[in-house]
Amino acid sequence: MTRNYLISPGSVGSTYLESLFGNSIECTKSKYNGHERNSNLPIFNESKVCYIFGNPYDVVLSYFRRGFMILPYQHASNMAGDVGVLRKTFHGSALCWFDNEPVFGKHSWSLDEYLELNNDPFKLEEHFLNWYRNPDRKYEIMFLKYETSNNHIKELCTWFNIGEKYADKYQRKNRNSNYKNLNNTRLKKMQRLYGDFFDRVESLPDLIINP
Repeated sequence: MTRNYLISPGSVGSTYLESLFGNSIECTKSKYNGHERNSNLPIFNESKVCYIFGNPYDVVLSYFRRGFMILPYQHASNMAGDVGVLRKTFHGSALCWFDNEPVFGKHSWSLDEYLELNNDPFKLEEHFLNWYRNPDRKYEIMFLKYETSNNHIKELCTWFNIGEKYADKYQRKNRNSNYKNLNNTRLKKMQRLYGDFFDRVESLPDLIINP
């Protein structure tokens, strides 16, 4: 039986799908990192991987809504991002803990503070491209756009060979995070950090298999 994996940057409904699919997919809690950046790990060989992606503006806003930006070092580390970006921009003496070690850095970030960064600490575009542009992969892969996943959930279930019963139960929730509600100042700063990746995501089909 083929092993099925879900990979995502977070905040694109992957946790909901993990719960919905249950034992039909590999468990991120015990078998692998669901935010894995290395797309050539042997664990994925001869399997099927679904990478869920979405527009980065709403992904980042969802990070804030879901509390990822309280001690954001953990999520940046899970994604093998650049934790140093978060540390270097802090010019104070606050002490927090990360990986059981003391770290000087901000305990939490406001959106305005985050948008002043010069680089993306989560490396969202690089994370996506590591999986999208990988001629050496030894597995099958599907890319599913979160914003239109309602239209393609049956195709994912068929591709995973798990039956349409899961698709019948699936309901993508409307986002509580919407970049269209940003004021012009915040939107311009978001575009500075993620504009190129946003345009790339918008230009891609809703569902892509083995690019």
